[in-house]
Amino acid sequence: MKRAGWTAFALLAALLLLLTLDRVAERGRFAAAYSSYGSGPKGSRALYLLVEELVAPVMRWAQDLARLPTRAVLVALGGCDAAMARKVSRYERQELVRWVRAGGVLIVAGAREYLPQAFGVQFKSDPRCRTRLSELLSSEPDESGLEPDPLAADGGVGSADPPPQEDGDVEGGAPVNLPEPRTPGETTWAVPVSAALRGLSVVPFRDPGELVLMPDLEPELLLGDPRRDAQGHETDIAPLGVVLRHGLGRVIVLASASMLQNSELGTSDGGELFVRLLRSYGNGAPVLFDEYHLGIGERRSLMRYLRQMGAAPLALQLVLVVALLLWRAGARFGSIQAVPPPKATESSSFVNALGQLYQRSADARGALELIARDAYARIAAHHHVEAAAPARLAQALAARGATQAVDAVWQIETAAKSGKDAAARLPELVASIDAALARALERA
Repeated sequence: MKRAGWTAFALLAALLLLLTLDRVAERGRFAAAYSSYGSGPKGSRALYLLVEELVAPVMRWAQDLARLPTRAVLVALGGCDAAMARKVSRYERQELVRWVRAGGVLIVAGAREYLPQAFGVQFKSDPRCRTRLSELLSSEPDESGLEPDPLAADGGVGSADPPPQEDGDVEGGAPVNLPEPRTPGETTWAVPVSAALRGLSVVPFRDPGELVLMPDLEPELLLGDPRRDAQGHETDIAPLGVVLRHGLGRVIVLASASMLQNSELGTSDGGELFVRLLRSYGNGAPVLFDEYHLGIGERRSLMRYLRQMGAAPLALQLVLVVALLLWRAGARFGSIQAVPPPKATESSSFVNALGQLYQRSADARGALELIARDAYARIAAHHHVEAAAPARLAQALAARGATQAVDAVWQIETAAKSGKDAAARLPELVASIDAALARALERA
């Protein structure tokens, strides 16, 4: 039974592994549509490899737009069938506008919610896309905040209303709105108009967005959709691809990115279109594919934001000030050592002092007898015998085998019975008694 269970578990694990490998083989490691990692039909890995092979160095950008390298080309792909996994925050829009004006090149193909309004071109609000976008972005926190964007008058992107005049980039006036949205899934054939695309055949744009341009911007028209009246005469060209100059950089907007997906790149001339755009406007700069807003990479931390705002020097100064305060307030290497206490006096010093005290008295022999009596009592207590006269105490100690104590008793007795010179030799005799007592109290 146990073996059957392990066999079933192994078969289940093998089946899950096969399903995973089949999924990976079909769509690449990352399944997000328009991702340069995706090797499935909706991915753009083929475009990534094509640019790397024919045009310029290429890399995937997996962080927000706050630290884009100068003189680079940023590519953002999207469409109604795949909304961005992360919104472009207000902070990123500000940095993106500054980056383009400093010389960066931005290519936006079909990404509805990507363009800051300061660029003067937007995707017209499309009910077909808005429902899809609101569903996919409902779980993503809104980072736009309530503060107005100094580089976008209403602080938003992809607004349904046309952007107003701002920052001297555009003149006043009503925006140019295109006709009503096309049928979902409809393919529009984009006719090359710009000299940079001369000789390129018409390019199919599947489900393109409607572009809203502010007047007097004088954009360069790349591709368009000729519009005809009831009699079949050409009346206007709806822009499907435009180039706008902002400062030292450019913004290139394509109404769709379907022709850049793996499934259509070779058959739709999308690869030729993209390569020509990079060669005409990229000037050989590195190409960055934005993967961050497709869901790849991690969000920027608070510390990274502080470093970008120039808070690192201030933080270092604060750390230095705190270190100085701690150094001044604290002890250097431990507390100050206290003055050591005076050395304790030895017992011989005490005995000498006591002998000198008794020497000043008139009865030196009496003082010796008192000292000897106390010594006998301490010896008896130490050897657990009865305190008695010297002779009986020596006999009791001899019975216990304490010969060293017996000798000490007789030495004390001799010192206590000193003759007439006891007063002159009192300190010496007391020291002799103390030495004998010390020997008697030693353990055998």
